Amino acid sequence: METTLTESQIREQLRMNTGTTGYYHHPLFKAINYTDGIRDLYQKCESLWLVIDILAIIKLCYLDHEFITIHLHKNKGEDSCYVTYHGHDGNELHKQEYTYTDFPLNDYTQNGNHYPALKLYYASRVLYLPSEH
Repeated sequence: METTLTESQIREQLRMNTGTTGYYHHPLFKAINYTDGIRDLYQKCESLWLVIDILAIIKLCYLDHEFITIHLHKNKGEDSCYVTYHGHDGNELHKQEYTYTDFPLNDYTQNGNHYPALKLYYASRVLYLPSEH
């Protein structure tokens, strides 16, 4: 576990995932693969719980959707967060709230634009980081 990494170090290391050499799946969700980047995410952020929840929601509700964007929103200094799922048209499909999390990434603002703490993509039964798109 890499708990000594800062938020900016985690973000920089996750951006280095620009492709995948292997695909993985959780034993409960064999129909959905995830990439090296997702594995790197849950190891660096100690957040396998998050990946399992996302895989469960996808399997139960959105397995055959052609494209989904997933956003995790968390304000700095707060213990709660929420995850939203958006279809290819940008419309929100689902929202999952968590009253407590120790997820290390927070929403941020850059050049006047607000960004979620985390953004993921799901397409063709694969969950991956935007840098792997």
